[in-house]
Amino acid sequence: MYRVAGAFAPGTDGFAPEGEGFSLHGWVALHNLMGCGAEIITPAVLQTEGSNRVHCSAGFEDYHLISAQYGANLKGQFIFCGAITDIAEGKLNIPFAVSADSSLKAGLSISGGSSGAVCSLNALSEAKREGGLNVRGEIALNPLCGSLLLKSAVGENKPLTECSFRFLLNGRDLTDKIAGVDISFYGKDTFASFSAVIAAPTVKGDRAEFTVEGISYLFVIEKIKRDGKTTEISGRTAQILNEPPYSGYKEVFETNSSAAALAGDALWNLPDFNVPLVRRNYSETELLSELAEECGGEVRVCADGFVRAVDIYSPESCVVLKNYFEAERISEPAEASGVCVVWGSSAEPVIEHEKKAGAGSFADAFVYSDSEIKVSSDADLVRDLGRSVAEIEEKVLFKDGEGRTSYPVFRLKGGADAAKGRNVYKRTNGSLSEAVRYETLKHSFQLYCEAEKDAVLTACTVKNLHRAGSGGLLKELEQKYTADAWVAALRAENTYRSLGGGTYLEITHLFDPVIASGGALFLRTPAGDGCCVSSSVNISVYPLKIIQKTRLHIREKLNG
Repeated sequence: MYRVAGAFAPGTDGFAPEGEGFSLHGWVALHNLMGCGAEIITPAVLQTEGSNRVHCSAGFEDYHLISAQYGANLKGQFIFCGAITDIAEGKLNIPFAVSADSSLKAGLSISGGSSGAVCSLNALSEAKREGGLNVRGEIALNPLCGSLLLKSAVGENKPLTECSFRFLLNGRDLTDKIAGVDISFYGKDTFASFSAVIAAPTVKGDRAEFTVEGISYLFVIEKIKRDGKTTEISGRTAQILNEPPYSGYKEVFETNSSAAALAGDALWNLPDFNVPLVRRNYSETELLSELAEECGGEVRVCADGFVRAVDIYSPESCVVLKNYFEAERISEPAEASGVCVVWGSSAEPVIEHEKKAGAGSFADAFVYSDSEIKVSSDADLVRDLGRSVAEIEEKVLFKDGEGRTSYPVFRLKGGADAAKGRNVYKRTNGSLSEAVRYETLKHSFQLYCEAEKDAVLTACTVKNLHRAGSGGLLKELEQKYTADAWVAALRAENTYRSLGGGTYLEITHLFDPVIASGGALFLRTPAGDGCCVSSSVNISVYPLKIIQKTRLHIREKLNG
């Protein structure tokens, strides 16, 4: 288990300055670094007419009070910057009384967790404050277990914080009605999904929009469960409206195209390859998913709304993550010890035998195929007479655009638009009979037996295998769209990475829009480097807490 709570942890070397007061003119910068485990009181009186900055970085274990009283002669700009790291188990109070001719900026950044309360008690004289009080929203990005309270001079609560999270239901802002959200960006499903609890009525089909750090994620509500005054809702990203059951299928009939031509810009970090035939009814992402699967990739719906086929094990699109809370290593057993990908084979051959006439004579045998074959026989002698190209023309009955020939098609000459194995295709509806002309590979053999019997020849297509891993628990996959050895190798290796178990690293960190977008394929962290296989965010309110979890697959050398 790794834990990185911030730049300083409790007990580190530092100092706790104490002073009676300061009278300073000009530009002043005070930098205090404190690592402490007891109560610290740092009083100070500043009278200045210049620009002043007070920087404090501290790690706290107990109750701490940092107090500062600032005089009335504050005519420049005063900036109070606090960086509080690790666990503050008690209470952290930062009170100050300000009467300023200019502006006060209190920037407070807290990382780690605070199980107590963080209070900023401000007594501001509105008549003398010409500027404004600006409390930025970094505090909303951290795992606070207490609360953030801002009070005015009369004790009234004022909404002075800038939240980095918004929730809209059908365009209506209901951020104050939401209790918590879980969003899975990728890894759980092809499409990003969410679940949330809200204190407002809703129906299926409503649009739920979550804005985190200025990035909006739009979802369609698919499930609703009411529980008293609250409602549990869940759904998937709005791109599912282009998928069944919301939208129908589209017919795709392409032959001798490249994967990039079919996928367009969506083929991302994946090799291009030739696709002999694609003919089927596909949804918006089904074709892209199959093209990605062909070479071991996967489909991700990115934050910009585009659906992309990506190679998640590519070292490209690297992101460096320096700050995080936890990094936990997890070992998972293998689902398969090796992966075999079959490529370069097509239809099974058609075999024609000539019966034996008697002992000591030859019989002819022919094998028709569209690729290389290997043969075996129980004859005493098998004479291979070689291979030739035979041209055949025959009538084929097409039903809904598909027909079947007598022999595997090596090269189509006419009468059909595409062929694969013994199946031929034509852009037509209904039924019709058409003369189809094609070439097939004819392998000729002679079989000899000394005794009288019917010798039998068997044949099968040559199945080229590309293997990753080894052992007895092998998973065999087939390339449906290509006979490219490089594509087969990439699919074998990437599939073995996903099924071969190994080590994973689960990083808990602040929200990162680049990692959430799906564009981060490789992540570098001080705890280790790996491929981003999943990422999700948990958002809770009262107080606001936004924490992201990203799972990495540690890159390891493949054996076999």
